[in-house]
Amino acid sequence: MRVDLELLNLFFPQRCVLCNAQSSGFICQRCLEKLEPYAGNRCRVCSKPLAYKSGDLLCASCLSGKRHFEYGFSLFSYKEGAIKRLIEIAKFNSLPRVLSFIERYLDELPDRLLEDLDCVVPVPMHKNDIRKRGYNQCAYIARYLARRFSLKICWDLLIKTKQTQHQVGLDLKRRKTNLKDAFECRPKRNIRRVLIVDDVFTTGSTINECARVLSRAKIASVFFTVATTPAF
Repeated sequence: MRVDLELLNLFFPQRCVLCNAQSSGFICQRCLEKLEPYAGNRCRVCSKPLAYKSGDLLCASCLSGKRHFEYGFSLFSYKEGAIKRLIEIAKFNSLPRVLSFIERYLDELPDRLLEDLDCVVPVPMHKNDIRKRGYNQCAYIARYLARRFSLKICWDLLIKTKQTQHQVGLDLKRRKTNLKDAFECRPKRNIRRVLIVDDVFTTGSTINECARVLSRAKIASVFFTVATTPAF
């Protein structure tokens, strides 16, 4: 039976997930207009916001640690409460499509991030975790990027073969060991440079491990995330 959406919204109006105001989408226009991509100093490698002015614009982690990705970019600071809330809703409240709000900000991506890409690769989840949650929110983000920039998505280039603890709450050392040997790359012909997609860049352990596995297959990588925690 065909449903009249206007009639449905009349009797069951949608509410903004942030302020609960009546809205035609997941986020009302007023809340959307308050969302602003981070515009301050960034680390030129991992894109983390810097609390200080640095001559070469590198955060301490990129200065001292081994990065297997070339560089990356994050639209928002995870320090912003609304952004943190939206990502939590997408991950834990069965509303991954709420992340469609990023489509209005994709023109903010630097050109160099999109150069010579062969495909987009969402950070994979283990099959047991997907079964439990019902979806991978990174896959939704990947779809928005692929649609906007006419890129293909490689769903099986990177596979998570080991179920691991959630990274949230783990310290830096445990984040690194937690993901050791968790991913497997299944190389494909003509794929030499990819865009890894995740929701949040915190310590970078997840993306860095994905990039390490890809690099062993001689595949270069850059990354995109919706948000990043500050470097301070």
